[in-house]
Amino acid sequence: MTGHNETLYSREGTTQGDPLSMGFYAVGVLLLIRKLKDLKRGVQTWYADDSSMAAMLQNIISWFRQLIEQGPGYGYFPEPSKSVLVVNEEERLKMSKHKQDCLDNRADFVPLVFSADGCMGEQAKKYLQRVGKVLAGKWEKSYSEVMGFVMGRVSIAVARASSMCIRAS
Repeated sequence: MTGHNETLYSREGTTQGDPLSMGFYAVGVLLLIRKLKDLKRGVQTWYADDSSMAAMLQNIISWFRQLIEQGPGYGYFPEPSKSVLVVNEEERLKMSKHKQDCLDNRADFVPLVFSADGCMGEQAKKYLQRVGKVLAGKWEKSYSEVMGFVMGRVSIAVARASSMCIRAS
């Protein structure tokens, strides 16, 4: 501490605010990520200390149980009370609620459903893929280049929306 000759020891990990802390954390949690990785079961995505899984419901439940059981051994402490599950049923309910109004106005309705950690619903994925194909043809760019742009914009929008929800603004 500034102005003192005493040493303050950390019992676990690095001290909060240490510029190396995120790097150490990433190296430590990488073993957990690899242990939980099973592409047959689904796709997991990690951003800092946030994790997500896109798969069939039973596979998500199995993965989350493993995460809760094995995570603490790697310094990762999941908080089920802060977790959100997005399933296709929510998409179907939203669609049925708004579909007729859209059809009356010669429009269509695609629910862009995202979980709190950024996972998107199946229809949202299909919609964004279609947008990417149309824009790739229109802009005369490769599909992968356009999808990088589209997904970047969507990621920023989801992050901004999440931030606004957290701040309650």
